[in-house]
Amino acid sequence: MRVFSFMLYFPKTALFLLQVVNLPQTPIDFTNLFVRPPGDLLYYLAVIALSQAGFFMALGQRLRRPADRVSGRYAIATAGSVIAWALLMVGAMFALFSNQSADAILPPLERLAQVTTIILLAWAFLTADHDRWGRLPNIVVLLLLLIVVVGYVIMRVAMIPLW
Repeated sequence: MRVFSFMLYFPKTALFLLQVVNLPQTPIDFTNLFVRPPGDLLYYLAVIALSQAGFFMALGQRLRRPADRVSGRYAIATAGSVIAWALLMVGAMFALFSNQSADAILPPLERLAQVTTIILLAWAFLTADHDRWGRLPNIVVLLLLLIVVVGYVIMRVAMIPLW
């Protein structure tokens, strides 16, 4: 409320501050906050931090109760998620150090990290409480991850001419 009253009483100053601070001026600009720099960096750092926090919580529970199946699955799934997002950061560093375009390297890696995270976390949450299907969910997850990696390789090969 104070911001709006400030804008009513000092409209030129408010417009100047909006231009200097470069705040989004419309709701549509606000939705693009995590798409353009520096907001996209904040998005990736937040995802990595939350993935690590989830991993360490699950690992702590697993270390307290080694026989607990649920915490073991959560620890495996979140560790895979952390590794997937760390691969994206390694790809970003590779693009930076090799003077290659990040647009040619990072989009397929980002898709790989997102889909891997979704698959692993879905596996952990859907199969942690019961052992009804035996090893079938584990085999399905491994096959899905293999399909995702093959899809990444195909997409990466298709994007080579873009360099």
